[in-house]
Parts: sequence; structure tokens; C-alpha cells
Amino acid sequence: MPVYNAEQYVKEAIESILSQTFTDLEFIAINDGSTDDTLGILESIDDPRFKFLSYTRNRGNNAVRNELISLARGDYIAWQDADDISYPHRLITELEVFDLPAIDIVYSSLMKFGARGTYLQPVITMNMHELKHEMFFKNQVFQPSLMFRRWIFEENTMFYNESLNTVGDYDLWLRCLKHGVRFGMISDPLVQYRESNTQIANTHKEIRNQMLGKIHGNNLDAIGINLRENDLKTYLIFLEGKKRLDHNETDCIYYILKFIESNYPEIDEYFLNLMCYQYLKLWKMSANKLNRKLLHQLAALPFNISALQFLWKRLRSKASAS
Repeated sequence: MPVYNAEQYVKEAIESILSQTFTDLEFIAINDGSTDDTLGILESIDDPRFKFLSYTRNRGNNAVRNELISLARGDYIAWQDADDISYPHRLITELEVFDLPAIDIVYSSLMKFGARGTYLQPVITMNMHELKHEMFFKNQVFQPSLMFRRWIFEENTMFYNESLNTVGDYDLWLRCLKHGVRFGMISDPLVQYRESNTQIANTHKEIRNQMLGKIHGNNLDAIGINLRENDLKTYLIFLEGKKRLDHNETDCIYYILKFIESNYPEIDEYFLNLMCYQYLKLWKMSANKLNRKLLHQLAALPFNISALQFLWKRLRSKASAS
């Protein structure tokens, strides 16, 4: 568990792991230069399975996660964030998935709670080929509920990129997929994920977008698409999906999607269905719903049974997360 200024929630987070139905565990926390009473709370935990290190200087989340991986002695490592709560059956449920030798990393749906109320963030169950397609556009792996075999990082010398502090997990999962690491998904939520305005992703949004730009820029470069800085920013706005696009921005994304469709190396039915979703998303975000090029593209999409089933599943997933 990486911990930084989490005095309000860290005790509940720790207790949610120490009270798991699976009890044969070691729990390691690192206090990453907290300036509140986090250290005092860590010192108050009285359980022989729990130990912690404390530093006066803040080194960043990814540096701490890398150190925790090196400190762990078990065959499996599970992340627990300092402001989240794991359900009592989380660890045993995830461990049972590893009875399948074809799984190296497992994660589950999240039950999110906070200012927006309580709602389910479901995983999208898919095979590795489909996950690779999805990850080209968006991180689909939920780190707060993640468990993994320790050796996959050590043997492949893959660790979190410490220069990508707020999106290092996305970068790591992309590299894992390139190395053939196999992911498993659990549909039931195993973690209560706390949404707050103090989380890294919210506090440093501009820095996070710069780091995401590097990741998506690399994804596009890998298939021969090199975007100008302004076009890449527009592409990031489109991927986030929260802002209406004007005429010029819509045209920009339209041509980027056309280039992706033309250059993507592993086109299959799932990828074509995913592109249908991207074009529909662009139409929904466009300020001008009568954009001729976009309407022409929508009319030409292969809306067969497979595509419609895909879109229905994706819309249901979005609805349950809103």
C-alpha cells in the first residue's frame, strides 16, 4: 500500500485487508513523506502481519509501488489504495482465479462512492486480443482491485515508469500486453473505490494529460501516425469524452479515426466494432450533428448483428457507470 497524506481513511483501508477471509498474508505499507498524521496511524496498527516503512521525502506513487514489489515475499501481490475499502472476500476470490495457469494479472469491477453517490464501474470482460484493441484507446485495467503474480514483473524486468507518475499503470499494462502477459477479469466488484477531489488524477489534471499525451502519442506513432501537438490535445479531449467538439475539432478527430482504421495492423471484427463505437461517440460529442463527412461515415458503418450487440453491451456498461 502506497500512502501519502491519508490520515482520514488509511486505517479503514488497512483493516479491510487485515480482516480478509484469506488470512495468510503479509501487508506492507510505505508512508511516502506524509505531512499529516498518517505515520501515527500506521504506528498504531497492532497486527504481526502488518509492517511499514516511512520516508520524509515524497518520491511519488510509482517509485513506491516499485519498492513494494521488491520488498514483497509472496508469490502474489495485491494493491490496496490508502483511501479504498476491499470487500472481505476480495483476496480469496482473486487467488482462486490463479488456479487457471493462463492468468497472470486479475482485476475486478469497482463499486465507486463519494460526492457523486454510489455506483458500479463494471469491467468489460474480453480476451487478450480484444483487450489489446481496447487499450489502444483507453486504460481498461482497474489498478485498485489488481492482483498479479510477482514473477511476471521480475522476470520481464518490467516496473512502473517513475516519470509517468499519474498514468504509470496504463503504460505498464500496455508493455505487459506486448510481452504476452495474460489478464483475467472478475465481473463482481471486490473493492469500494473512493472518489475525491484530492486524488492524483484530479489534483494534477494538466500534468496527467501531458503524460497521457506521451502514451497515446506512442500508440499512434507505433502504427505510423504522427500528430501535431494541437491535434494530439484534441484527440485526448475526444478520448476523455467530456467536452463538446466544434466543427474543426470534429473534422480533426474524423481524420484521425480514418487514419487509425487504415493503419491499424490487426484489424478484425472486434476492432471494427470498436471503431463503430468511436465514430458514434464522435457524432455524440460533435456540436454539429449534421456534419456531412461524419453522417456519411455513420451511414457506411457495418451495423451488423455483431456490431449492434457490441454497441448495446458498451452502452449498458456506460449507463451503469453514470
